[in-house]
Amino acid sequence: MGRFGLKINKLMQALESQGEIYMLDRRQVWSDKLHKKVQSLTLSKSVPTEEYNANNPKPKSTQNERVKVVELTTFSEVEIVLALAAKWKQVTRNGRRVKSDTC
Repeated sequence: MGRFGLKINKLMQALESQGEIYMLDRRQVWSDKLHKKVQSLTLSKSVPTEEYNANNPKPKSTQNERVKVVELTTFSEVEIVLALAAKWKQVTRNGRRVKSDTC
């Protein structure tokens, strides 16, 4: 984990307490530009299958209750922190959950 690993985990835990489930995948990929292995970070959100099928033209027929949807792929932990902080601001206002009909 890098310098921002704790902040990422805390933001994901805070969002999970509000009902928003996010997952972070770390993978090593080869960079032709840098000629070495680099770490790729993928931020995904877990959404109910019914919600995914209602919002997408290609519905998924799966036995699982939830579907993993990729939100962001980057090489920077800072971008992940900023994306999670923006999601936190959308979900809460002054630490309280915002009703979806007021936004």
